[in-house]
Amino acid sequence: MKPKRDNDYFLKRLKDEHPQIYTDYLAGKFKNPTEAFKVAGLVKSKTPLQKLENAWKDASDAERAAFKAMIGCTTPAGAPTAPSVPGVGLMAGSPSLPPATRPVSPVAHLGSEGVSAVVAPTAHIGLPRHLQPGRGQLTASEEADVREIMDRRKIKIGGIMKEIGMNPLDASLGYALRRKTSLSADLLDRLRPWIAKHRKP
Repeated sequence: MKPKRDNDYFLKRLKDEHPQIYTDYLAGKFKNPTEAFKVAGLVKSKTPLQKLENAWKDASDAERAAFKAMIGCTTPAGAPTAPSVPGVGLMAGSPSLPPATRPVSPVAHLGSEGVSAVVAPTAHIGLPRHLQPGRGQLTASEEADVREIMDRRKIKIGGIMKEIGMNPLDASLGYALRRKTSLSADLLDRLRPWIAKHRKP
């Protein structure tokens, strides 16, 4: 029978295998036991991919559909679903979005802080993402301006998103620069004044 891997278990291992870290823990140099366990390498933090995978497993069909719509992962009507790939569980075998001609019930919109609002998808959900209402693309000159500003100010995508009041973990701007994908109207409305403010005279 395997021992129960609770705090007592890891504290004993910490004391036996990493006495210096255990001493530091007793001295209050760590916020909590878990922090000491991580420093000692006894437990590992989950990667963003692992967190996404776990969240996907716990999400409802409506939340999955909302997330796929948010990242532009749409499946045309009649198209086969992607086969499962061994070792990749995030999107493999996931249900496809409803085709454009099928009525769609309201679904929860996933924001940076989880479910933030309820939106009612309409027939445009089956359209290519750049043709969906409320979205747009950067012009070639705007792309060039963003890249020049980033290079001159030594700032990354997350820094831009933070400065314009958006979630710094939102990768949509990075995708737009690399893959010419579309951006939400809200992001564009915030980004364009930022470009004008920091554009090189």
